[in-house]
Amino acid sequence: MSKRKVCPYCKAKIDYGRRLKAVKSKANQITCIKCGKIMSIAYKKSAFLLGLIFFIALIAINTFYLFLTKNQTVIPNLVMTVAFIALYMAIVPTLLRFGKIAGQEDEPPKLKKNRRRHKKDKKQKIEFDENPLKNTTFDN
Repeated sequence: MSKRKVCPYCKAKIDYGRRLKAVKSKANQITCIKCGKIMSIAYKKSAFLLGLIFFIALIAINTFYLFLTKNQTVIPNLVMTVAFIALYMAIVPTLLRFGKIAGQEDEPPKLKKNRRRHKKDKKQKIEFDENPLKNTTFDN
């Protein structure tokens, strides 16, 4: 759940702040910073399940707190509720998944037929200098 998500096109890592902005804007699409392509955003099904678990846990904890303590105020329950909501909202951006949009992908390069695959290379003629020390300081 805490893995950093990546762009499906260029595999660039998308940081938590960028994902948080996408959640707050409620956009269905986001552009990659590195490659500039548009990708779709979807919440995993686990986001709904996690929200349901948080809701049930919050109700259970608030109920136990009210029955076990003899306080006449509900301020601790409100604080606990706000804390649970803040924790859930901090976890939601980690549940995003990014997908490709049709038309955004580059076409795969066409492979050229190599008709001259088995063509033999000509042998190169290598020439050697008979006297490599001629006209140098070692000539004396």
